[in-house]
Amino acid sequence: MHSLTRLQVENFKRISFVSITPQQRSFVIAGVNDAGKSSVMDAIVCLLCGERLSPEQPIREGEDSAVICATLSGDMNYEVERTFSRKRSGAIISKLKVTGVDGAVASPQSVLNAILGSNSIAFDPLAFCRMKSKEQSELLLQLAGVDLAAENTARAEIFSKRTSVVRDGKAAKARLGGMTRHEDAPEIEVSVADLMTELERREDVNAGNSKSRALLEAAGKEVEVAVGKVVIAEDAVVLARLGLEEVKGRLDATRNTLDKATLEAAGVRSAVDQLTDEGTDDIRQQINNAEAVNQQVRDNAAYVKAEHEVQALLDSHQSLTRQIESADAKKATTLAGLDLPIADLACDEEGVTLAGLPLGQASKSEQIKTGMAVGIAQNPGLKLMMIADGSLLGDDSLATIDAMADKAGMLVLIEYAMRNEGDEVPCEIVIEDGTVRAATEANDND
Repeated sequence: MHSLTRLQVENFKRISFVSITPQQRSFVIAGVNDAGKSSVMDAIVCLLCGERLSPEQPIREGEDSAVICATLSGDMNYEVERTFSRKRSGAIISKLKVTGVDGAVASPQSVLNAILGSNSIAFDPLAFCRMKSKEQSELLLQLAGVDLAAENTARAEIFSKRTSVVRDGKAAKARLGGMTRHEDAPEIEVSVADLMTELERREDVNAGNSKSRALLEAAGKEVEVAVGKVVIAEDAVVLARLGLEEVKGRLDATRNTLDKATLEAAGVRSAVDQLTDEGTDDIRQQINNAEAVNQQVRDNAAYVKAEHEVQALLDSHQSLTRQIESADAKKATTLAGLDLPIADLACDEEGVTLAGLPLGQASKSEQIKTGMAVGIAQNPGLKLMMIADGSLLGDDSLATIDAMADKAGMLVLIEYAMRNEGDEVPCEIVIEDGTVRAATEANDND
């Protein structure tokens, strides 16, 4: 750990010459606007953080060079010096030198970066209060050693999937709503080929029946012929007694023929009487309606498939919702157990609360106390904080800062804007026209 124990600034911005050796933990630098007090703060930032935070015109108007020097005391003491020089072309050259016990270091900015770390918030505790709510939350989570990136990524993926499921579910419901379900349709499609086979079978049966009826009709005609022949033969018997035996023989033969024909006709009639034609109209109607019926079957199958799809999407939505709720519950448990630097301070990913209220609604003193606690909790390598708006702080706030700084071993430089030169203000030094006038001297002249 290091502390700023000496600072000397010459010809930097509005500063002509300023040299301070802070003894108190809270060191107030006062001055009217444009006197150069902000330049002292800027000089420290420029000295330690490098050219990326250097002003475009670091050299005081009318001068050709500027120098910022500081002593950083700690486990290893360092003398830090940054110079600015203006070339004839107008270009400004910056050089940094860091000297330790063994002489100048090879990589001076790397040494300073190692001391400062990445916690620039420690330079101004009020900066935490000026952050956006989400940025405050991110910093506190970082301080608590909580990284929700993986959980947030996983939750975002689940949420994205659920969004897609909702979109697909709405589309599936819309499709289902446009479908028709035919309650009287069969479960499977009608086979036209099977119907044609059945029609052919029935037509074959009916054709056989027609043939049998034709045979019966032919047998009846034979009987009629035989009866006629019997009558003729009987007449012949009456008219011709001569040759009786011959005619009688023909009569017997004719009667035999009649008997045979009668017997055959009786057999055919019996068979024909038992014949029943099979109807083909219903089969033909089924064939004609087959495509319409089959379309209903296909409609029903598509309807059932759509119902299953909608149900599957509903099940998926419920499952994803449970996963999101589980992730949120786990995150809430993590956030509830955070080890934060001040009592009643809480945060989630959207913002920070103090005693249950948004931090922005807390009193100025409470906000400053929170900012100080956050800055101290970062355990910066350089025990230094700088407050730019000290004139907005009341006595209670200044007392809070002083007590917290003393407890943490932190030097807090406070910029205090005076309304008029000669005003009596509680401070350590007064900056007038780029130089230091001791506070006691300023107060003695009033």
